Amino acid sequence: EEVLGLHHLYPERVRIVLWPLPRTRLDPRAEKAARVALAAHRLKKFDIVHPLLVSAAGEITGGRLDRFTEAAGLPPGTLNGTAVSEEIRSKVSMLRERAVKLGVYSPPVVFVAGRRIRGAVPSTCMLVGAVREALLEALTDYYGELPAGITQM
Repeated sequence: EEVLGLHHLYPERVRIVLWPLPRTRLDPRAEKAARVALAAHRLKKFDIVHPLLVSAAGEITGGRLDRFTEAAGLPPGTLNGTAVSEEIRSKVSMLRERAVKLGVYSPPVVFVAGRRIRGAVPSTCMLVGAVREALLEALTDYYGELPAGITQM
């Protein structure tokens, strides 16, 4: 919530990006999960489908996809049809290549201003601190020094 709050305070400076980086080297089922997550996002149903994906723990069968589709209020077959589209397959391939390039083999991984935040799941304090530090650095870069009255965020 605090990171989202920073995004709302500084919408031009703070951007939150979530990438489903499939860790196929560790789990061959990861690619299908990433395709379903991207399809749900494309269909504007990610918030509904993502918790279902997490609870499925990689076991994404046809029956489960049907239940995900129904829970999202989509017509039958829509989620699976989108997940197997060439657009989604290409996106997953690009994300997999990006993950390898970044050395990311097990999500979640968090980057702030291009810097990787270490830890399995960084605490909110770590994230907020990193975002604030990046914002202060950006202000300093822009103005040459911090504007009067700004010492912290």
